[in-house]
This record gives sequence, structure tokens and C-alpha cells, in this order.
Amino acid sequence: VALGDETDGVVKLEYASELRHDAGQFAWIMIPEVSPLEWHPVSFSSAPTDATRTHHVRVRGDERSWTRRLAELARLRGLGLALSVDGPYGTPPRFARYDRVLFVCGGLGVTPVASILAAQARDRELESPVLAMRLLWAAKSAALFDLFADPLRLPDLVSRSGTGFGLSVALFETRAETRAE
Repeated sequence: VALGDETDGVVKLEYASELRHDAGQFAWIMIPEVSPLEWHPVSFSSAPTDATRTHHVRVRGDERSWTRRLAELARLRGLGLALSVDGPYGTPPRFARYDRVLFVCGGLGVTPVASILAAQARDRELESPVLAMRLLWAAKSAALFDLFADPLRLPDLVSRSGTGFGLSVALFETRAETRAE
């Protein structure tokens, strides 16, 4: 397991796995070095066809919380952790009945959408009935938008414009940093 440094209160888990999942699903995660008894549900942010599986975890609670201990371990070690994964779970969305899809996300709630959009980007050669997707996403800071730039694969989706597929994105930063002049 590779743990990315905490960025805007989010830690990225990344690992190689033969585990098969569909876009929009989640798994239960246990990291013995954090706690051998605690399992936590975490959405996949990777596309099903990616070589590695990724999850993004919001850091919350006091210094004894599972997520704070995970963030501290990421800061100190980053690599070589044992990880147990149980899943995937959840019924992935099926878009075959729709020609337009709207996603409305707040903060880290974009994680399953990242998996869905990444799958759309990867499967752009496939005939999909979805002609247009719209993402409305509000987050406290622009750092979260930057953190998900790669998982969302927006440039790949935009490049599908010649295929009849359209993507529009509206990002809303709710707590922009103000600069003293």
C-alpha cells in the first residue's frame, strides 16, 4: 500500500490488486498498523480498468481517530503497509437508460463520481448511450479539485467531444482563501 501525504484533509490509499470492482462501488478497508479491529467503508476512486486501486479518505476526529492515525502513518511511512480489503460492495449505477447524467457532489463525495468518470474516459471507444454528463461540485478549497484532477480524467473526457459525448463541469470553492493586501 502506498499512502499519499495528507492534502486538504484527504489521504490517498493506492495499491496493486486483482480485485475487480465496478465504477461507483466501495470496499471495507482494514490497515493493521492503524487498527487491527477497525474496518472502514471507502469508495473506489480508481476506474475498474486501472492497474492500481485507489481510495481517498477524509481525515476527521481527534488524534486517536482511525483517519488521524492513518494520516500520521502516511506522513511517517507512506509505503509498505499491509492492507485488507473486503468487497466490492454496492450496486453500481447503470446509465444505459439515460442519454444525460447529472452529478451533484460536495467535497469528498466526488470519490465515486471520479471512478465513474474515469471509467467513461477509459471506455470512450465503447458505444455508450450517455451523450452528456454534467458535474456540479462544491468543495471548501481548490486543493481538493487539484487532488482529483488525475482521477477525474477531465481532459480525456473533454477529448471525446468528437464522438457526440459532452461533459460540462462547474466547480464551486466555498471557502476561498483571502489574501491581505
